[in-house]
Amino acid sequence: MNIIRLLKSKGKWGKLKKRIQLSQVKSLPRFKEGTISILGKPLRYVDSASFAFMYEEIFRQGIYEFESKKDNPLIVDAGANIGLSII
Repeated sequence: MNIIRLLKSKGKWGKLKKRIQLSQVKSLPRFKEGTISILGKPLRYVDSASFAFMYEEIFRQGIYEFESKKDNPLIVDAGANIGLSII
């Protein structure tokens, strides 16, 4: 069985594919534009290093995760960046 098919059957291909993509983005020089898929949608970035740093902080470290007493909290993203935190 092919390794990708095996990983897909175990539900692990998506995570590995993201790691491979992020690793490729990290290896690019600064200010290199590109596109990466997040949640099945293409996301364009203008600086590979900044994107990789934000991705690590937001999605891997979970710096914006929080507990809410409400089921539908109001979240205001008033930052000066690309809004990656609201994905």
